[in-house]
Amino acid sequence: MDAEASNLPYDPQNTKFGPSNVITTSAGKSVTIDIELRTTNKNLRANMWFSDIAKKFKATFSGEQLTANFAKGSLPGRYQMTVTPKLANVNVVEFTIEGILVFSSNVQLVVQPADINLIKLSSNSQSIPDHSVDQEFIVSFIAYDQFENVIKLDSNTPINSLFISSSNSSHIPHTKEFTT
Repeated sequence: MDAEASNLPYDPQNTKFGPSNVITTSAGKSVTIDIELRTTNKNLRANMWFSDIAKKFKATFSGEQLTANFAKGSLPGRYQMTVTPKLANVNVVEFTIEGILVFSSNVQLVVQPADINLIKLSSNSQSIPDHSVDQEFIVSFIAYDQFENVIKLDSNTPINSLFISSSNSSHIPHTKEFTT
């Protein structure tokens, strides 16, 4: 047993989570949250392993129904939870250990959209009209990632050469030029 561990009873309310209380990822990318059981002395890690982790730990997420996978960590009392979110939002993570709600979790999983997968005309721009090079027209686009999360487009959005769906053509090559 190392100096940071103890055989005192563990206290779910002293559980530590990491690497921080706000964890940021992109849709579709797995993220791992560290869980460290602490004893009744909150400065000491519990020197124990649960035999069936899947039955002992449970996590629920406020913004998306996710499946959490739990595994043993590097030392007794340390565990890891891995999830792969797909919806861009902020999830408040609620943990229970052996059916006891851990009030100290206070963990937020912030999910950003993934890379642009598709750009469509917005509903207020029904189609790209036939026009000559001397005519100016304005159309609005909406960008989506592969999970259908909307991605904000602005002059800093890396688009380069993507394809845009249009009713006048199956695909129109497009190079980004935004003015704000």
